[in-house]
Amino acid sequence: VFCQKPLAHDIAECYALAKAAKEKRVLTQMGNQGHCSEEIRRVCEYIWAGAIGDVTETHTILGRNFGGKGGRPPSKPVPKGVHWDEWIGPAPTREYHDGLHPFSWRSWRLFGTGTIGDMACHHLDALFWALKIGEATTWTVESLSTTGGSDEYYAQDNVVRYEVPARGAMPPVKVYVYDHEGVKPQAMKDAEAKYNRKFGEFTLFVGAKGLMGTDARLIPEERHKEFPEPPRTIPRARGGPIEDLFHARRNDGTPCSNFPDSAAPLTAFALAGHLAMFAGAGKKLEWDVASMRCTNAPEIDKFVAREYRKGWEL
Repeated sequence: VFCQKPLAHDIAECYALAKAAKEKRVLTQMGNQGHCSEEIRRVCEYIWAGAIGDVTETHTILGRNFGGKGGRPPSKPVPKGVHWDEWIGPAPTREYHDGLHPFSWRSWRLFGTGTIGDMACHHLDALFWALKIGEATTWTVESLSTTGGSDEYYAQDNVVRYEVPARGAMPPVKVYVYDHEGVKPQAMKDAEAKYNRKFGEFTLFVGAKGLMGTDARLIPEERHKEFPEPPRTIPRARGGPIEDLFHARRNDGTPCSNFPDSAAPLTAFALAGHLAMFAGAGKKLEWDVASMRCTNAPEIDKFVAREYRKGWEL
């Protein structure tokens, strides 16, 4: 089974897919192509080798700004060839309107997952894997700033901070996520000025001994040249996500971005950013992974899973 990113609309769906994949023993793969790359494996191997020391902070720019404000545009006739009822799927019935099909559904709360849901499956992937975020059983998430948003649209210009406790030998880490370069953090600006670099859609790892980006290069470049190249300990993917899936099928293997081990927990972590946005800036949510709940904000539970319209129930 192959699904494009984001894997699901909400957190409960992520774990439902992971559970079904395990129970049915189905090979699964999500289409976040960076998970098949050499760079993401080198990021992990450099960090695990101690190249920048303990990583206590990361900054990620997602490079998009999906969302909006206000209400729904006026209704229009459904374009020829669009099977509107099927396109709506499990969401509540609504009439066709502009700004939804075929691309901008990402901005709408009933259909998309905003910037963080759409892009974090790419840009948080390296830090989620390298810093073993999936081993954490609890963490907090908080919206630091946001603009716009409504009952229809996701908010924009978001800055979200996750605080993840220690995972084994990994120290606690603060994960900062920014919708786009317009909200670029000072830590990135300082590194750009100091090292004559330009960071766009990128994650900056801040360690006790230095910096590194998702291009698997230590910063400054002199540090990269001096540090002994770590061994390649992670199995390499065969091509992109689809090639890797079929290679696993032919060779009794496991796709690298399979739902239970990688795609579901990564997507759920990303989608928790929405919970913080819905709670409002300055409200720190305490998330429990096993129960899929914000233990200090039961009013947020309604956003963890959605209701499906009649005929589309699971």
